[in-house]
Amino acid sequence: MSITSIQPTSATISWSVPDYVPASYPIITYEVGYYTTSDSCYTCASSVDVVSELVSVVMNTTSLTSTINNLMSGTCYVFVVRGYTEVGPGPWRGVMGQTQLAPITITITTTVTT
Repeated sequence: MSITSIQPTSATISWSVPDYVPASYPIITYEVGYYTTSDSCYTCASSVDVVSELVSVVMNTTSLTSTINNLMSGTCYVFVVRGYTEVGPGPWRGVMGQTQLAPITITITTTVTT
């Protein structure tokens, strides 16, 4: 699982089908979510311990990539995904990343008097 793009208010994550999924129980859909964390988030962690109770599920998809929108600028997130088979959900897998700070726009107005 990895973060393929991260912006001030969105992040795109991607993943692959886990090796341990038996052929007799293929993944039907993936559940994608996230939560914020106060942990240090200077670099993206390739793997994190997911706190299941904090996950806010945002979508179900059959794709191996997903974009999560409406995030807060400069915030550390744990993005998570888990597969579902006909026997139920697998474990959450997560990756940590921080959204970029939104650019600041400064407007300067000058008045010339004569």
